[in-house]
Amino acid sequence: MTALHVTNVERIGTPDERLKWTIDLPRAGEAVDGYFLTFAGWVFGPELDIAGVTVRFSDGRFLTSGSLFPRSDVSRHLQLAENAPTAFRITTNAITLPPEFDLTIEINFAGGTRPIARISGTKSRTEIPYRPSLQPFPVTSLGRTGTTVLVEMMADHPSMIAQRIYPYETRVAAWWMHALTILSGHRHESSHPDSFSDESQTFRLGFNPWSWDIQPNGPAVRDWLRKEAVEDMASFCQRQIDEWYRRIGRDQNEHGARFFVEKGVPNHVPRMFWQLYGGAREIFLFRDFRDMCCSFISFDAKRQQTDFTKDDSSPAELLSRIVADYRRLVLSWEERQEVSLMIRYEDLLRDPGRTIDRIVAYAGIESSPSIITSMTSKSESQSELASAHRTTETWSRSIGRYRNDMTPELRARALELGADLLEKLGYEL
Repeated sequence: MTALHVTNVERIGTPDERLKWTIDLPRAGEAVDGYFLTFAGWVFGPELDIAGVTVRFSDGRFLTSGSLFPRSDVSRHLQLAENAPTAFRITTNAITLPPEFDLTIEINFAGGTRPIARISGTKSRTEIPYRPSLQPFPVTSLGRTGTTVLVEMMADHPSMIAQRIYPYETRVAAWWMHALTILSGHRHESSHPDSFSDESQTFRLGFNPWSWDIQPNGPAVRDWLRKEAVEDMASFCQRQIDEWYRRIGRDQNEHGARFFVEKGVPNHVPRMFWQLYGGAREIFLFRDFRDMCCSFISFDAKRQQTDFTKDDSSPAELLSRIVADYRRLVLSWEERQEVSLMIRYEDLLRDPGRTIDRIVAYAGIESSPSIITSMTSKSESQSELASAHRTTETWSRSIGRYRNDMTPELRARALELGADLLEKLGYEL
């Protein structure tokens, strides 16, 4: 059973006579038994035209949001009309929270947003009845960082399994972890109890419309929904992951694996692996984001597509987007750097043997010379698929390519945006 402890609740923001607010929930010093955390209070600012509130992680990532509704006691206190929308009450599935969380409540109004409160606390590890036979080993990174070659190398170890379909993009376990946040109960705005099965929904399923704290639910239902129901659903999701990868092993004639390997991005999914699995591992794979930018542009040009460059109007705009994503990756790594393994793309390609040695030592699996040699040979692959995936003739030429591919102005802009990130990861400025 997960236990949440709210250690601090504080009002933030500069005084403003146009704005009044109170945070009723959660309360500092409160222990929450279960998997749901409720944010409640009221806010009033007639000149700001407040539309609702949003809860975010301290790094700006979205957690949940909700609109305002009338509350009679607040209307009487502020001498407002009885139907004036002032109150908010939002319940989120806390299964996605890290062991130590720092959240911000902000109001949304026509001119932008404004933070009004900071909530911090701790969360104990989730204990699930099901005992999975395979443990997660995600490679958390971004595009064009070498994830394909790294997963191919890892999948060659008998203790690790990945679905061998190039370029190793199968994310079945991530899908089930994301499904868990939805099926076990989250926000109810995206699905209605009377219309979730309408044909117009084209068989889409939104968040659980019977969230545990809605009015019709009595205490017995609420208690079950916020505790055992979540654990049962987590067990179901883990069992689906186990069965998927066990059967992948049979199809690929691979047996005895301890880990399943998937590519991942810096979102809630890797955090959930750590919360739900007792033997999880994780690799953070970094690459100089200046080279990533060049690779984005070259890859799309090579294939005459915009999968990486998307709607960016210029290389400078693309670079800004890459650095924003990169910053989130660094923040995720800092959150779990004590338990994860950090690898740089450049080190992986320059010295694959040493990198693989680090990986198998971190995983605690066999490191015989024959296995290491077989794994590292994947970095030298000259297959048609591998060649199509590259944007330089050799891997070595992809390192430091920004010095030739970027204009001086774009190189300067890169340092303005993320010199602190490059320095933190040991890259040359």
